Amino acid sequence: MPLLPPGHAAAMPHTESAPPPIDNPMETATPPPIPGATAPPPISPSIHQPDDEPADIHVVSDVPPPAAVHETEPPPIPDMHSTAPGTPPPVMDTTPPAPPAAAAPPAVAEKPPVPSGMQHMPAGTAAAGGKVLQELAEEGFEGLDIGFGSFPVVRLQDTNFSTNDDEALGSEFYCVIHASRTKWLLKAEDDNKCNEFVYSHDQEFTTSGKAISEVLAEWKAKGYDSPVWKKYLDVTAQRFNKDDRTIGDVVILSIPNNSVNRLTGYLTTVKLGKGLAPSAVVTHVHLGQKVTNAVKPFYPWAFKLYAPLSQLGL
Repeated sequence: MPLLPPGHAAAMPHTESAPPPIDNPMETATPPPIPGATAPPPISPSIHQPDDEPADIHVVSDVPPPAAVHETEPPPIPDMHSTAPGTPPPVMDTTPPAPPAAAAPPAVAEKPPVPSGMQHMPAGTAAAGGKVLQELAEEGFEGLDIGFGSFPVVRLQDTNFSTNDDEALGSEFYCVIHASRTKWLLKAEDDNKCNEFVYSHDQEFTTSGKAISEVLAEWKAKGYDSPVWKKYLDVTAQRFNKDDRTIGDVVILSIPNNSVNRLTGYLTTVKLGKGLAPSAVVTHVHLGQKVTNAVKPFYPWAFKLYAPLSQLGL
């Protein structure tokens, strides 16, 4: 560079200088601390981040993200106005659904047929007899029939029990009771000496199967115009031998109406008081105390519990 003569300043090269900074009114200097005031704590860098450096925040949650819901589009609704002129609108099916089919009733076990001669006998005797006859038929014994006269009938005559086969039983005996049914005694007239009488269970047929109307017609022809009905109870039972503890013959106890209440009270006591079925105990049948406050004094039937079959080993 050539030297300048004295008194002349050296020429400076021309350069563009930056304009002075313009004060930003939003940026102010930090104010001086207030005397006596406590300075606020510094802001943690983890909380304050510059605008150009977003905070790296990691959110941890135990709740799983919601499952995606797939919405099913509803069926299209037919356009009632888009059909061609003259075309009937589509008909919506409004038929209600058919009701569920009803459950089939449980199967009922078939009962063995009642033998022809037992329709007018006690229900328990008829049912038991039909089952026995069916079993006997399977074993080769066909053509058997149970009816009137198949079993001895036990009656109380004055002070002694006896069967219609003239077997004397004395003033007491033991048995196992199985069933009972109402029986009617029809006499040609109300006279103890009258020997014209029949028995019936339904007042339509005799125990032997003869129509009551025929019986009454025969009696009328003989001059009997005042027949009378008397109520009895037929009880199916099996005799019990207390000496050797064996159960034997089937018999029919013919109990008059004036002793039915005593049998009812006894069976109720056995069922409710002991919780036992009448067929699960041995019954002691004996002569009751004489009833004197009646038109004709009599000795009634009486009943007492002897022992449950389970205690006798039966």
